[in-house]
Amino acid sequence: MKKNKIMFIGNFILYMIIGGLAGGLAVTLFDSSHKFLEIQLTKLQTNITTIVLAVVIVILICILMNVYKKAKKYRKLDTNTDDEDEIEVQLEKTLIYPPVLLGLITTLALIILNIVINLSEEPSVIGLIITCLSLVITAPLSYMHLSNLRKLYPERNYPKAGDKKLNEKLVDMMDSGEQYITLVALQKTFSLNQQLIIWIIGLASIFSITSNNNQFFSVSLLIILYLVNTMYYTKKVSETF
Repeated sequence: MKKNKIMFIGNFILYMIIGGLAGGLAVTLFDSSHKFLEIQLTKLQTNITTIVLAVVIVILICILMNVYKKAKKYRKLDTNTDDEDEIEVQLEKTLIYPPVLLGLITTLALIILNIVINLSEEPSVIGLIITCLSLVITAPLSYMHLSNLRKLYPERNYPKAGDKKLNEKLVDMMDSGEQYITLVALQKTFSLNQQLIIWIIGLASIFSITSNNNQFFSVSLLIILYLVNTMYYTKKVSETF
């Protein structure tokens, strides 16, 4: 039930962002002034927005820490009781939450960056400080996730975060069923990302035509990203043959 709630919140934020951008673009296409997406926030508005988002990030970090604390509690129970299988299941369910929470924290940090740099009339010192802190915090949190897995499962020999063959070692640790599920998920994610990049290129090009904002640089970066994804994927797949 808790897992469904967290996934619901994550999907809600994602759909809210996509819906807002799509709606804004649609209005811009039918608005002769093309000012709907030309939003600018005052220093006060920027500070209030960034502070609110920063508070949300702090709350999510606290939830994340509580999840790790709960997982460690399950691990201690696992070594002291006879009901090991049930506790192991609960531990695995608990460890589903951290990647979702980390994704939400990173997303909010990037939103703060976007607001302070692109929407503010003049970036304030407070906004820039909050932006730097929110971005700096995300890296240690990701490292801490793998570090916690190493402590919770010492017998699995989880690789270190800086390991050059981190992904390969993580896949090797999985059984055949987990590898199949991961492969299908990654394949669907890759296909979805490529399709989204094409759609975003198209929408950005339409916006560039119908407004006075030239999107050549953004579209060029997206095209490069599409090409890099395609070539890297093809290269890695061909290496297995």
